[in-house]
Amino acid sequence: SFQTQMPAVIRAFDTMMKYFLCIFLATMPSKSMTFIPLCLYFLSAVPSLLIGIRNPIVLNAIFIFLYYFLRDVRENSKKWLGYGEKVFIILMAPAAVLFLGAYNYIREGSSVAAGGVIGLLLDFLRKQGVSFNVLRIAYDSMPKVRSFEAGNYTFGDFTDYFLHNDLVEGLLGLPDLGTGNNVVSATQGHSFSHAMSYAAMGDSYLEGHGYGSSFILETFFDFGWLGVVLGALVFGFLTILLVRWFQKGWVAGTITLVSLTSLFFVPRASTTSWIVFIVTAQFLLAMIFSYVMAQLCVKSYTPLVSRSLRVKRLT
Repeated sequence: SFQTQMPAVIRAFDTMMKYFLCIFLATMPSKSMTFIPLCLYFLSAVPSLLIGIRNPIVLNAIFIFLYYFLRDVRENSKKWLGYGEKVFIILMAPAAVLFLGAYNYIREGSSVAAGGVIGLLLDFLRKQGVSFNVLRIAYDSMPKVRSFEAGNYTFGDFTDYFLHNDLVEGLLGLPDLGTGNNVVSATQGHSFSHAMSYAAMGDSYLEGHGYGSSFILETFFDFGWLGVVLGALVFGFLTILLVRWFQKGWVAGTITLVSLTSLFFVPRASTTSWIVFIVTAQFLLAMIFSYVMAQLCVKSYTPLVSRSLRVKRLT
């Protein structure tokens, strides 16, 4: 139920921050020029971590690694993953796994799993089965989910974006989905995460808990086993395509990088969550703004300056 009180201008640029970052990175800047922006991007997820949300900081770290990796393998003139970076990754990866495992208990205010480092590592491995449990719980909840009013969930992000905004809701008389966990969003929206969590958890969902979603669940719910197979093939094809697009110009590079900020969360998120940004007003405005400002920066103003000086001399 949190509602920010920040000015509208700040909120607008906040929603476009990731797009501006990816536009900058898509221009293939030097390694030294990317250090501060990427550090700030990583640190931007720390507030979420402090309130118990681990996903943003993990996804940001993966994105930074992928950017360095792509620049390293696609360019021959500059090593982006040198000896220092590789040592840092080798040392920090186990420490990060242990910290995230411990933080799972710290954020709930309970004692950390017993057994020290080995105990935390075993607990981390055991908890990787949570995703399987979500698949099982969702499968059992599907009959109740089918009783809700929503239709297709695979493309639910696009459907909710186009249908459940202030303008369309007013014109068509559609319900306001609100924010956070609520009955309207669960039963009339197109988010399988909300629908399945409400079907399986009831009041616990309304208190803020949830299971998330998965492209496997959504494609199976909408299209059966054939949907799961085709969905997996499409994602495999897209990962190859995105790597090839990376250096096909700043537009293709930007789309690739923004996609990579969330693509690897799709096994625990909605099917189209990684690509819905492409139709949002914030993304389109960020692209147009950056292009216009870049054209103004590179434009030659010498004729205008010379004409202005001639006018002054004549007067």
